[in-house]
Amino acid sequence: MTYVTHAEGAAERDTDRTVCLAHVTDLHVSVNRAARAPSVAPQILASEFEAIRECAPDVELVVATGDITEMGDLDSLRAVHRVFQRSSIPEVLALPG
Repeated sequence: MTYVTHAEGAAERDTDRTVCLAHVTDLHVSVNRAARAPSVAPQILASEFEAIRECAPDVELVVATGDITEMGDLDSLRAVHRVFQRSSIPEVLALPG
């Protein structure tokens, strides 16, 4: 699992091939039960990442944009990071917004 945070080394990659990617946005993950709705538990995010892999076995990259967590708290960010690390998706690019 490679957690991509920037495009370092991108010039060295093979540019003559097609890359299968998936885009997810506004995940709103929260480990805090008191978070305002709608929020997603990390376990649900993990099952969604595996569903992406089942639907698109060739996916090499997931781009996650928008509100990654519901409240921006450190515990939720860590939980999302663990989901990204444990996922069978080779690379995840998080672009919070």
